[in-house]
Amino acid sequence: LEIGCGYGQWMIPLGRLIATVDGFDIHESLIKKGWEKFDAHHARNCFISLGDGKTIPIALVKTGFDLVYSISVFQHMPRAIVFGYLAETVRVMKPTGRAVFHFRLDDNDGPYSKDIDVNHKGDWSVGWTLEEAANACSSVGLRIIQHAEGGNTLLIKAERAA
Repeated sequence: LEIGCGYGQWMIPLGRLIATVDGFDIHESLIKKGWEKFDAHHARNCFISLGDGKTIPIALVKTGFDLVYSISVFQHMPRAIVFGYLAETVRVMKPTGRAVFHFRLDDNDGPYSKDIDVNHKGDWSVGWTLEEAANACSSVGLRIIQHAEGGNTLLIKAERAA
C-alpha cells in the first residue's frame, strides 16, 4: 500500500514484482492520470483510490498489507497528519508486515521547517531527525528495524513493536 501515490509512478514497477499494489492520493486529477498510466503500462494489478488526506481509505483495507510505504510525501504534511498516517499503518498492516517511509532529513542543509505551520521557510518541506522519526513510530506502535541516510533523505524500515 502506497500512502500518497500521486499517479502511481512507483506502483507500476513494484507491480511487476508482487501480486497487487494499492495506493491512494488526495488529488482526484492524479487518480485519473494513474488509471490512464496503469492502462498504458498494462498494470492490471495496480489499484488507486481517492483519500481524504488524513486516513487510509477503508475500501483499501482487506486482510491487511504486507508492505505499507510512502515516498516523498511526509515532508509535505504537518507532523500531526504524519502521526495519523503512522497510526493508520499499524491499523492496516499485517502482524508480520513491514513499513518503509521516506522523510526529509533534518540535516541543517537547505530550506525546510520543523513543521508546515511552525517557522515555515516557504518550501513546504518538513525536516525530521532520526530520533524524531523513531519517536513518532514508537508512539503508534512501530519499531524501526533499519534506517539509511543520504543527501536530504532519511529512509526507515519498521515493523510492529513487540
